Amino acid sequence: MKIKLQIVMESEDGSEQVIQEVTEIERGSLQPENLGLSLTEAKTLLQQVQQTLVEQQVAEYEQQQDSCEHCGGKLLHKDERTIVYRTLFGKLTLPCNRLFHCNCQPQPTRTFQPLANLLTERTSPELLYVESKFASLMSYGLSVKLLEELLPLEGQINATTVRNNVQAIAQRLENELGEEKDIYIEGVQRDWDQLPRPDLPLVVGMDGGYVRYYDSESKQKGNFEVIVGKSTKADGTSLRFGFAYGYLDDIFVLADDEKKPCPVASKLYKMMEEFETYIRNNEAMIPNYGERWRYGESISSSFVESTVNQVISKRFVKKQQMRWTPKGAHLLLQIRIQVLNRELRRKFQQWYSGLTPFPEENIPLLNAA
Repeated sequence: MKIKLQIVMESEDGSEQVIQEVTEIERGSLQPENLGLSLTEAKTLLQQVQQTLVEQQVAEYEQQQDSCEHCGGKLLHKDERTIVYRTLFGKLTLPCNRLFHCNCQPQPTRTFQPLANLLTERTSPELLYVESKFASLMSYGLSVKLLEELLPLEGQINATTVRNNVQAIAQRLENELGEEKDIYIEGVQRDWDQLPRPDLPLVVGMDGGYVRYYDSESKQKGNFEVIVGKSTKADGTSLRFGFAYGYLDDIFVLADDEKKPCPVASKLYKMMEEFETYIRNNEAMIPNYGERWRYGESISSSFVESTVNQVISKRFVKKQQMRWTPKGAHLLLQIRIQVLNRELRRKFQQWYSGLTPFPEENIPLLNAA
């Protein structure tokens, strides 16, 4: 049995058709291993369909840009160049015409490239999304191996590229936060007293963990702290958050003083004094667990401890030999939280309105490995 797969492309009015053969599949007698498409055939098919579709889209777009948008005159063609565009189904080399601007309007440059101006990001949003999602769940190297195994991307992506793309997406998320504010509700106390009370209980927990640190320039090693938390509403829905707090140097300097014969006891006494000071200064913020229990509110901190394990340990610590910079850990943390909160796809749809939506909440997260 021989099967030929073709693409039939029609113009908008249906007057013109372009038929192009994509691939050819042969099958002998039915066996379990040749039932349906193999992974290699599926990857080849996707790559060929992607190439054909994109070529047709680019040809139509370039044709639409041949006329001046102001006077409708024909634009002169200067030369043809190429640009490389990375997609979910392969890296494409696209023709890119360079045109002269029309003289009917003043322009800052003599020539322009319509396709290059349109595709300012040379990586498709779908590929950026998939790279970001998997890199937040597993190491950059494993993410590359998985994508190369399942998609026609062999030899076209690497761990450094994925890391740079992830950090760029995370930085974009950071930039959208705006300036830091001390308070998010405008007005005065009298107005705030009139606001409706939120549904209770609203439980917020915070905890921290330590990530191995390494600076390639100074060769400095150590650990720095990462703060994560989780908020849970009365209906059971929850959101996670986190950030890299900074460095922690576990260095204690003990004075060589003959009047203190026991350095260990002096250190313990000092720590107890600091602990007492902390309790007194934060007395108003320490929850009354007995009162919370009587009102049926949560008194367990296990939910935030599991958040530390889910957000930090599984990606940054457990079985991970990498050392991190605070910036790198913080940016990856923002992507991981978006994935765990199932909000990353929605964010991409806000940035790229033409991105195909799908219900992210129904997609498993591989146990947030």
